[in-house]
Amino acid sequence: MAYKSTGVFRVPVSENGITPTALNIMLSNDSRCHSNITVIVKRSPNTFFPNQNELDEISRTFVPLGPNRTTKIVVFIPKFHIEDFLDVIIRGDRDDVENVLVYSFLADSAGHNLPSTVFRNAEYTFC
Repeated sequence: MAYKSTGVFRVPVSENGITPTALNIMLSNDSRCHSNITVIVKRSPNTFFPNQNELDEISRTFVPLGPNRTTKIVVFIPKFHIEDFLDVIIRGDRDDVENVLVYSFLADSAGHNLPSTVFRNAEYTFC
């Protein structure tokens, strides 16, 4: 099973006056085939940078995506908190993971994103 990940990042207290309330994950199937992926969000309340194995799963969503379809997953506070560490993982068959484009970011209740938490597909680590 293949996956791609943001890697561990910290939820900032605020950025440019924006306080995060939700993690938004946009998924787009960029192929002519149906894709099935699982989106996993892990967190750690550690005050120091955690190892990958110290993260607890807080959300797991199975996402079937038709050809050239897009969807959005939102994970709200209180599933995570300010200054927690998060990792977003996209898992599935190799072709499905390669074909699904991902864009994730933390945002406030009005939808304003925190620039330091924006992860584009190219910034995800593929394994």
